[in-house]
Amino acid sequence: LIDFRDYVNAGHFTESAILMNDIDLNGSSSNQFWPTIAGYIIDSPYNGTYYNGTFDGNYHSISGIYIDDTLSHGYECVAFICLAGDQAIIKNLTLWGNVTLSGYLSAGFVSVGKGCNIINCVNNINITCSGSDIYVAGIVSSLFPPVSNKLPLILNCVNNGDINAPNGSGVSGIVCQVRQNNLNIINCVNTGRLTGYAYVAGIYAEDIGDYIIKSINIINCGNTGHIISN
Repeated sequence: LIDFRDYVNAGHFTESAILMNDIDLNGSSSNQFWPTIAGYIIDSPYNGTYYNGTFDGNYHSISGIYIDDTLSHGYECVAFICLAGDQAIIKNLTLWGNVTLSGYLSAGFVSVGKGCNIINCVNNINITCSGSDIYVAGIVSSLFPPVSNKLPLILNCVNNGDINAPNGSGVSGIVCQVRQNNLNIINCVNTGRLTGYAYVAGIYAEDIGDYIIKSINIINCGNTGHIISN
């Protein structure tokens, strides 16, 4: 898994992978952290490049993800995949771990998506955020307009992780903010405890900017988690 991450971040952003076993990263305060796949890669010519492959968890889990971004790393986004483009598919995967950060965008699976599909994914990562201008979600933090006209899909996803961002601008179990025209969220559930300052919701928190929201379809979704807005 580490080799795959490094291979992608070295410029192979359409590479795909399938997990054959559960993986434990054994993360801890003395053994961290999980540098993200794609995105803001320090001292790299590929900084800001979107991942456009397929990551198939094959119904396995990745546990032991531990990130304390408040120490020194200073990433703007923290997630399993930071930037996911319109050809990206993340599916059949469960994540476990703990993340502490002060950065701008954070999520269990994807920080920023442009038309990506996230299917059959479960987030069990607990996220704690100390910053004020931050957007946090269990599945995907922010969705931007894709390069193509592809409609992003969040299907059969669950957030069980608790998100504690008492000064956060937006907090959601599934999708935090939407900056594009259309979106389908289908068969998704939040059970995690969500704490934020402004926009806090179980499934979808807010649209943002000057983008005209034409159609956000939320179908057969539910929330059983506690929601606290300061």
